[in-house]
Amino acid sequence: MNNIHSSQVPSFRGLAPQFNLSQWPCITGSGRPPIAHIAPQSPTLGQIILGGLVLVGVGYVAYKIIVGPQERRLHCSECGRASHTARNCPFTGARRRFSSSAEKTGWCECCGDWFPRTQLHHYGGRADDSKAMEMCQECHVHCGHDGHTRYFAIKPRYCRVAA
Repeated sequence: MNNIHSSQVPSFRGLAPQFNLSQWPCITGSGRPPIAHIAPQSPTLGQIILGGLVLVGVGYVAYKIIVGPQERRLHCSECGRASHTARNCPFTGARRRFSSSAEKTGWCECCGDWFPRTQLHHYGGRADDSKAMEMCQECHVHCGHDGHTRYFAIKPRYCRVAA
């Protein structure tokens, strides 16, 4: 490609008529009053509060859209566990007795000793008769109820009496 000098480029200035704004009085403003310049006003306290509330609302809606709906998790207000609600809590429900056909061997499943009298321990809760272990009186209180029978039943991981 060859470079062209500016003197070689044709000029079209003389061919095009000049645009004169004086031909258009509505644009130049003749015959109209001058436009008054209004100074910007600072917002009032009410406008600031309203603007803030609108921003918070828009932010909350955006957060809910981004995060999405949360699945409702179960939580019991009685025993604090997350597997059920207070309505069907096995720890505070009506006491269910073990079947009379349940055989006791006399061996404590916690400490491993033999006792003439043992008790069946509801470690799943008093309303759940499907989970039980045979325990001596001392292990039943200290290991199965953490020291007091008014406490919720637990399944001990180790014998606190023998330890």
